[in-house]
Amino acid sequence: MKHLFVGLVLAFSFCSTAFASKGGSLKYFLIGYGHDSCESYLNSNDKITNLSVKNWVAGAFSVLDFAMVYQTKKEYLMKKGYSGSEVLSHFEDTCRKHPKYIIHQAVGATYKELISGID
Repeated sequence: MKHLFVGLVLAFSFCSTAFASKGGSLKYFLIGYGHDSCESYLNSNDKITNLSVKNWVAGAFSVLDFAMVYQTKKEYLMKKGYSGSEVLSHFEDTCRKHPKYIIHQAVGATYKELISGID
């Protein structure tokens, strides 16, 4: 059990990155594939990595949408009627347009684009 805990701590320390907002006061952590570039995702031929990135992205969209619904009491992605595959397709379009974005930036930009026009 002790070895499992040490392994998990090491794994998370290698795959998490701290970021600061433009003002420098807000800090947050990304764990997993969120700090990889769109370019590396789009150029990867590794099916397992690509599936893992898609799962990370799906989770990120779910969290963003849940947070927005919780804060505003309005539906967003569900209201627009998007399927999971449509959301991922839009995300990949954003990555192709902005290959230097890191994945979490592409998720944020895509989410903002998808919910635009909702009151």
